[in-house]
Amino acid sequence: MIFGLIINIALCILIPEFLGEKRKIGYKWSMLACIFLTPIIGLIVTLASPKLKKFKSETIIEKKREKEEIIGQENNRIMLKELKDQHILTDSEYQEKINKIDDECFDSILKKTREYENLSCLFSEGILTGNEFKAKCDVLKKGIKHQQEKKTEIIKEYSEGLTVCYGENGLYGFLDKNQKVIIDFNYEFAENFSDGLSLVRLNRMFGFINKENNKVIPLIFDNAFTFKNGKALVEKDKREYYIDLKGEEIEVQKI
Repeated sequence: MIFGLIINIALCILIPEFLGEKRKIGYKWSMLACIFLTPIIGLIVTLASPKLKKFKSETIIEKKREKEEIIGQENNRIMLKELKDQHILTDSEYQEKINKIDDECFDSILKKTREYENLSCLFSEGILTGNEFKAKCDVLKKGIKHQQEKKTEIIKEYSEGLTVCYGENGLYGFLDKNQKVIIDFNYEFAENFSDGLSLVRLNRMFGFINKENNKVIPLIFDNAFTFKNGKALVEKDKREYYIDLKGEEIEVQKI
């Protein structure tokens, strides 16, 4: 009995140490699974969790897809405005194209909601008819449009005291918890603050600003991702690498 207890304790330590720490589940949750669900079940749960490197890669790919979608829409808006300013497009043609982009944007937002997933499930199981499914989706889309019509739309939860918002001019800025504008709506794209810096995009180039709106790391990158634990993945001239909070490249062996 004592020998079995020692084995269990050893497994509760070794499984999180050598397996959990290298997977998405992490050391803490792997250990808790071993302690409360027995080491064998804890081992199964830990092994079922994706490896950390693979998980990070999949997360980066997913974030790239989402950002490319948003940036593609913003690029189209910029090009349409340029054509309108050059009198190549009439005001009505410009608005028609903008409305089309907005509809595509609303559809994309809609399909990421839990409500849409529930409706899709009910439709696939035959509980909702095609017409009912479409009608309910239209109701959801109207709700999304209503949110967009507000002066500012809070995009994400607050981070480091501020949140990124989408303004009525179609550009991004930041509000504090009192809904006061801290950074004006001047950016084509922006992410919440992390490690004291925010990823922003202006004139189709990425860089990083601080909470005083100073460009701490110049907007010179073709693509970039938010800082995490003091480093951020960037892309310039089709080359990807990590930088530190000073904008300096991090050697591969230090990542």
